[in-house]
Amino acid sequence: MTRIRTQLAAATLAAVATVVVAAAPAQARILDQFTWSFEETGSFDDCGFTIESDFSSSGTTVIRTVHGTDELWFASIAVRSEEVLTNPETGEWLRIVSRGLLKESGPATEVADGVFTHTYSEAGNPVTILDSDGKVVARDTGLLRWVYTFDTLSDGEPGGFVLDEVLVKEAGPHPMFHADWCGVFTDLIG
Repeated sequence: MTRIRTQLAAATLAAVATVVVAAAPAQARILDQFTWSFEETGSFDDCGFTIESDFSSSGTTVIRTVHGTDELWFASIAVRSEEVLTNPETGEWLRIVSRGLLKESGPATEVADGVFTHTYSEAGNPVTILDSDGKVVARDTGLLRWVYTFDTLSDGEPGGFVLDEVLVKEAGPHPMFHADWCGVFTDLIG
């Protein structure tokens, strides 16, 4: 999972973790809908040099029950994020912008007690990288779809663990999905 996708997932999980849930009825319905925002600053040196990060993300999450189960909830998340990465030694910087819709959907199939497979899709522009002059250096756009195997922990609450994910569809150009991110960062700000 890329660094930005990890941060988006963390922001989403933090937002979803605030939901208080009652038992789900037999019919699928919207359980909760809320907006959220998240800001974080820090630094990392995964690429062989220090990179300072200013990250912000906001969005809307809709959580709905899944017909026929009280153990699985699907989320739809409209997300916008921006991250500015700066090399503090040179002052060079770049910007990563993300706009997209993240959606879990069915059919949900229970493959073991509390373990389901379902579809997860990411549509939009998950990654656009701009250099310090505002020039677009790379842009992912289109649709990515996975089949997830998800353990709900059988606790009647949203959340759990992804046990497996298989990419089943890639539509549109996604150069950063397969890229060496450190190579890109080194070329632009290293």
